Amino acid sequence: MNLLLPIALSVTLAGTALPPDVVKMDMRIDSPDRDVGKTMRLFVSVDLKDGWTGNAGEAPNFILQVDAPECVEMQGPRLEGIRKQSRNGFLRPPEEKMMEGRETSFEFKITKAPSKDERFAVNLIGYVTDADNTDVWYIRRRMAIALTKDATPTRIDESPSTWGIGNELELGDKAVSFKLPQADGTEVDLSQYLGKKNIIVSTYRAFW
Repeated sequence: MNLLLPIALSVTLAGTALPPDVVKMDMRIDSPDRDVGKTMRLFVSVDLKDGWTGNAGEAPNFILQVDAPECVEMQGPRLEGIRKQSRNGFLRPPEEKMMEGRETSFEFKITKAPSKDERFAVNLIGYVTDADNTDVWYIRRRMAIALTKDATPTRIDESPSTWGIGNELELGDKAVSFKLPQADGTEVDLSQYLGKKNIIVSTYRAFW
């Protein structure tokens, strides 16, 4: 059984792959010591190729999501309410910030001696536009850095994101019958609405 779904896209995605070396991401911890009780900062920087910009029309700047290890306690205010989420600051766990400029820091305190396997993992998401401001690419980059002394960051995923390329939906496309959970956890079988109601599928932005 098929469903006819109305689809509206707010951002036009480019139909070609993102050129290499457009987005460069790096991470560092500002202190070589890992003493229990010490407060330090995790810095995340993003550089773009000349002429490229880190937003698309009304889209916000890059967003950073940090998955912190159990041996640390993140420091700083958290924002409450949808009206404040466009301002820089922690939004909700896992720690999340909107970047200011090309480098953003997260303050944290070590609460117990870190093991060799404990690390920060950072998710960078956003949109980039080319120098001519004609095409838009969605990007996601993930890096991690261990809490051990002199640790260097590593890429978690080496391949560039191809989200939205080659699998775009068009108005009038038919979807196979499927079930989706609601916010309260109950499942909805979309086929039961076939021929009865219009269907709008809304998804929540993942936080990790």
